[in-house]
Amino acid sequence: SMVYAGFILGREKFIKDTLGILKVQVEGEDVAHKKLIQSVMPEDVIKEVALFYKKEPDVLRKAKNKPLLAKKVAVYLMKKLTSLTNIEIGNEFGISYTAVSKAAKDIEGLRLKDKRVCVDVGRIVSRFKV
Repeated sequence: SMVYAGFILGREKFIKDTLGILKVQVEGEDVAHKKLIQSVMPEDVIKEVALFYKKEPDVLRKAKNKPLLAKKVAVYLMKKLTSLTNIEIGNEFGISYTAVSKAAKDIEGLRLKDKRVCVDVGRIVSRFKV
């Protein structure tokens, strides 16, 4: 039996056993601690992005149009660096969880197309490296 593209193939007992093992691993202490160790505080992400783009943190949170790049970068980095869910990130910025995904995808795309955005995001991320 094998795991492929998110499916577990095999007899019912094997699938149930495998799901049980995965559940234990996911809920186990190790995964929770790893997430805590790697996690950056959400307010630090907002503070650093605001500082980098010379905006006030509240302007980033509430932006509807102009500092949109800065807001999208903040959303993207929240996804990458914090342990927040898309819903929690959305609440932080007053946007839907689907808008969080879209903003993150937009920045992924821009990082590939626009060298400046790529460098800027790298500079902001480097502020969190220990």
